[in-house]
Amino acid sequence: MQINEMMNIRSGPLKVNMKFLGIDFGEKRMGLAVSDELGFFARGLCTLSRKGVGRDLEFIKDIVEREGIGKIILGLPVSLNGNEGPQCDRVRRFAATLEEKIGIPVEYVDEVLSSEEAKEVMALRPRRNKAKKEEVDRIAAAIILQRYLDSINRKD
Repeated sequence: MQINEMMNIRSGPLKVNMKFLGIDFGEKRMGLAVSDELGFFARGLCTLSRKGVGRDLEFIKDIVEREGIGKIILGLPVSLNGNEGPQCDRVRRFAATLEEKIGIPVEYVDEVLSSEEAKEVMALRPRRNKAKKEEVDRIAAAIILQRYLDSINRKD
């Protein structure tokens, strides 16, 4: 038996061969995360302190070009009961601007409780100082992106 069969690894062309950028959108900050080229793993990249839409877009465009991003994944803050509020409208407007100005597709992932999950991840770390908001945003972006990657890798 070959190692690929033992590990249940598919041979042949990969379904995903691009990098993704995940964004945890906020009014003051945006957490950013990137995937590997195979689309399996997300890692937190940085937190962008908002400086206006123009500057924010330039920063994101630089990352897209430097990292070779093929798609942007934006967290959509749907409420626990499934309703979309005013923040969802802001995220959708920002997504439309991203697609127009940067020229790559944008998809959404329900980000419900991603910040709380990020805080839980940080609480497991052996540190004494309190979690910085910027780090929470970056980890939340990685969680959002990982949810997307997991969903596309489950499909056959």
